[in-house]
Amino acid sequence: MPAYKQILLFLNKDRKLTHEEEQHVRKYFQAATARKKDIILHSDSICDKFFFINKGIIRAYFYNDKGVKITRMIACENQFLTNMMSFRTLSSNMETFECLEDTEYLYITRQDMDKLLACAPTFPAKYCEILEIYNAVQVNHIYFITNSDVREKVHYIKTNFPDLTGRVSDHILASFIGVSRETFSRNKGKLY
Repeated sequence: MPAYKQILLFLNKDRKLTHEEEQHVRKYFQAATARKKDIILHSDSICDKFFFINKGIIRAYFYNDKGVKITRMIACENQFLTNMMSFRTLSSNMETFECLEDTEYLYITRQDMDKLLACAPTFPAKYCEILEIYNAVQVNHIYFITNSDVREKVHYIKTNFPDLTGRVSDHILASFIGVSRETFSRNKGKLY
């Protein structure tokens, strides 16, 4: 099953899942595809899915109180994406998830995640690791966009997201680090 190869490699990295647990992953994660510019989650809907990207790029964005589109996260191959608050509480979310390339991904619903956590003894520890990594990425991102100057922000993209340059537009990268497209374009030339 090629759709599950990457997630199983990811999950088996440090502590191996049993064959039965791998079967549960295949059972509860669903494979899907989307085209570039497809919206796979709309704002004001419930984010009841936890996504794993096999191929492509998905971004989570929202509009601030001034109507400016802000990219909160960009996830590509072998990364997870969700709106954790909405996923956890099944409440409405304010974000839109958009594919920036043709994308192949897996997703698990909140209901199926609960089933997987209950039936796969190794999976709660794996889920905890995933959440810790996810949280660390978010905290690091917030730190850089609130405490760095433009050159440091552009360097942050170059260092932490090198595969995004050339795959994602300057406009989206700029919204990811909290600067205008023009400012990003002017400064990226100094680093790239």
